[in-house]
Amino acid sequence: EHIAFGQSVKDWPVFPDSPGALQALSKHYKLAVLSNVDRVSYGPTLAKLSEGTTASSTSYDPKIYTAPPATPGEYWFPKHTHPDSKSPFTLIVTAQDVKSYKPARHGFDVTLDLIQKHPDLLNDPEGKTLKAKEKVLWVAQSVTHDIIPAKELGLHTVWINRAGASMGGPELGSKATWVFNTLGEMAEAVEKE
Repeated sequence: EHIAFGQSVKDWPVFPDSPGALQALSKHYKLAVLSNVDRVSYGPTLAKLSEGTTASSTSYDPKIYTAPPATPGEYWFPKHTHPDSKSPFTLIVTAQDVKSYKPARHGFDVTLDLIQKHPDLLNDPEGKTLKAKEKVLWVAQSVTHDIIPAKELGLHTVWINRAGASMGGPELGSKATWVFNTLGEMAEAVEKE
């Protein structure tokens, strides 16, 4: 049963507003992911988020969204992995990479450290003294796995409070810096700024 569950990740749908919202947000920000799955499982999700929710493995070359082999100290930069990638993400960090699952702090620390070490991820090409914690906006649906630990690290947060799909109570989610009902709603707010 647990094996079947693990193998089902590739078939999980993405929220319909997410692909468009992520593409819109990627025009304004460098996007990174800390995911509670392994690299192989995240590939099909990345394809759906990059190509659109109706993407199937017959509508694009699966190699475009296949992660490079997991090597200690090497991380997934999907825009550099394949020239035809439409990925909205600059960096993908998986539980497999950090050998821990959220809400454990280790994955957050590794992700923030990677962002800090790559000035282009901070939109700081001159290598000024920007700090990742000052620049990162942690956006998530799960209060328990993301919002609470991100707030404990002193990060600004956005809680995507999808009706009936949020993990963690609204009383805790309301502590996020900002709250939107969908990622699409957040992208619209950014576009209006």
